[in-house]
Amino acid sequence: MRGLFIFVIAGLFIFSSCSRVDLVLSLAPRYMANEVDDAFDLTSKRYAKVKEALVHDIDLNKKELLGLITNQLDKLLRLLATKDFKTEDLQLLFDESKEIQKKIIYAFKPSFSEVLLQLSSDELLSLNTYANDRFKKIQERLNNKKNYDKHYTKIYVRYMDFLFDFSTDEQDQIYKKFIDSNYDYYLVQFEERKSFLKQFEILFAKKNELVDYSLKYYAGDPEVKSKNYAKSQIIFYRNIIILFVDLWKVATDRQKVNFRKNLTRINDELKNLM
Repeated sequence: MRGLFIFVIAGLFIFSSCSRVDLVLSLAPRYMANEVDDAFDLTSKRYAKVKEALVHDIDLNKKELLGLITNQLDKLLRLLATKDFKTEDLQLLFDESKEIQKKIIYAFKPSFSEVLLQLSSDELLSLNTYANDRFKKIQERLNNKKNYDKHYTKIYVRYMDFLFDFSTDEQDQIYKKFIDSNYDYYLVQFEERKSFLKQFEILFAKKNELVDYSLKYYAGDPEVKSKNYAKSQIIFYRNIIILFVDLWKVATDRQKVNFRKNLTRINDELKNLM
């Protein structure tokens, strides 16, 4: 269960043809419920209850969560308006956003509980089948450099098209170096995901502990991370910030205008929904 409000919004924007914030938000409960259904193969009754819980959590927390998100977007826009912003300023903004991620996740605790407290052995079996299929695809991608490059380049192109409207050859080369130098992180991340599934199975009979563990996992709580993964993730997040700074430094004036315009449009629409 992905259950990340902000990333659901971003994902729907980037990976669909939809560009209206209000429509994206209205589609979020169905999108998220479908994600859960794909993993657990829910009965129609369970699906309806999960979707209802998601709708309730979104409606209940929408104003506060959108306020947190738009506040961060305001800060980012102000930061990018400065001629030479510092990497440290972006790091601070990134750290604040990770804290907001935690708040967003815990705002969905009722939805997590709806899914996990009633989890059946058949649904757990479905999760294992679903996860192992995904693990197989990830393993194949990590074992094949060409497929690895293709996968992450495809994501990069979508983000660049969505935010900047296009990318330059110089930016493409910068990103190529990024994915080459961060390959080891994706290996560690893959092992962490497999560990999560194992712990999920261990806690199956202890539903309240399962809910608590899942919330902490998706909220990025260090308590449930392996030491190796926690260390690797800190380095990776730092590399992401450096990547953005490097991409921004070589961005054309047109790209910078497009980025601010696209971000401002989304921010304004989010504020209107509040």
